[in-house]
Amino acid sequence: MWVTATCIKTVFDTLATAAHNGVAVVRSSRVPTGSTTEDAEVDDTKLGFVAAGTLNPQKARILLQLALTQTKDAKQIQAMFNQY
Repeated sequence: MWVTATCIKTVFDTLATAAHNGVAVVRSSRVPTGSTTEDAEVDDTKLGFVAAGTLNPQKARILLQLALTQTKDAKQIQAMFNQY
């Protein structure tokens, strides 16, 4: 699932539920010079979201696909996003 840095409450709540149920949720920005910082806009750690950092949605999706071949743990996936 994908979520922008800010979204309407209904979508946000649905994504939080999905993350709680084990779905990987990555926040990314479509703005060319934008980024999503871990635990800045929302409490990613508490919600189980992953912040894509400077990766645009297309690159974040590829990294997420690779990460999911190794783990489904949001903390480990976040570590991969922090590294790459």
